[in-house]
Parts: sequence; C-alpha cells; structure tokens
Amino acid sequence: RAPTLSEAQAFVATMVDPDYSPCREMALLACSISTNSAEMAGIPWRRVNLTDQPMIVEGQNLPPYSIAIWSNCNRGSFGPTKTKSRYRILPLDSTLVAVLNALKASTESNGPDDLVFGTGKTPISYDVSLRKLKKAGKQAGIEVSWHDLRRFFANISDQIGMPEADRQYMMGHSSAAMTRHYTTTPAIERIRPYIEQITRALLAVGVTKTVTS
Repeated sequence: RAPTLSEAQAFVATMVDPDYSPCREMALLACSISTNSAEMAGIPWRRVNLTDQPMIVEGQNLPPYSIAIWSNCNRGSFGPTKTKSRYRILPLDSTLVAVLNALKASTESNGPDDLVFGTGKTPISYDVSLRKLKKAGKQAGIEVSWHDLRRFFANISDQIGMPEADRQYMMGHSSAAMTRHYTTTPAIERIRPYIEQITRALLAVGVTKTVTS
C-alpha cells in the first residue's frame, strides 16, 4: 500500500544518517517525481541538469533543473526504459537540486558518464538499496518498498490537485487508467462529499454543505 504523508515524513526523517546515502536521495526522488529503483540506477550524471540553463544531451534538449529517464538498470543489467511512456524528462524543484548537488559534491566519481546512484559505472545494488529502504521503514514503523513510494506519489499528487494527464506523464504510464490504479485512498475521499450532498438532498437538510475534513 502507499504510505500516508505522515508515514512518509517519518520514513524520510529516519534516513538522515550518512549510512543511508544514496538511498535517502533515491527515496526523495521516488516520492517527489515517481522514479523507480531501476530507472534511478541507470541515470548517469550527464542526464541531470542542475543548472538554470538548458543543455544538449545526447542530441536532445534537457531543460534547466531537470532529469532525463532514458534507460533502465534492472539488477545490474542496462537496457531501454520499460515502455516508451517511461522515456521522459522530469522536473526538479530547488530542494531536489540542492540534494543532488550535495550528493555530487560528496562523491569522487561524478563525471558525466558516472552513475548518480552507484560507484563510477557500477550501479547501486538493488538488494542493498532495498535492504536500507526496509531498515528505514522499520525504524519509522511502516512496511515499505520502492514500489510503495511510487504509489505515495500517485496519492499525494492527486491530493494536491495535479492534473491527471500530468500525473500520468510523471509516472510514465501509457494510460490514465493505470495512473488511477496506482491512486488508492484519495479517490474515495474525493467522491465522499458528493455522496453527502445526495444524502442531504434526500433529507432536505443543508443541501449545499459538504464534508471538508
């Protein structure tokens, strides 16, 4: 299931220990821009634009403050993205830019072809990253996986009102139906006020008043 916002906050807060790096940075990206572990393992620094100027990368325009998801690294095996819709460029906010700049400064292997989440051209082990993720989750009192963090993005982005088409793009889904499949509890909460209006109409009491909690 998707962590709630309070659970995600507690989970991220447990990862401040340097031993969690770069899994903390990966978790922040997964929660904020919906990247999965295989996508993150395959990102070289040249596909990360941490500047306020556009860049030409591999013949394509990479806008300011953005990250290109153009490949996968599944358990050490590099290849194309899972689907065509997963081939995308995602925006970075000022906090993620600062986090990635700090990560880049803290590692010696930060050349254009070096991997953001790995050592040189060797990606971080999926088993290692998952073990650290679950350890942090246990400390925060929740069960969590990399996939759960994408579900968190689906829910929180829906709650704050991000348009469905944008959520679909961010998650790399080929259909809106798949994005809705990832979005769990907010859907029923979004519908609940309408049900109350119907019930109130039947009882002819405060018809226009809705639940705001």
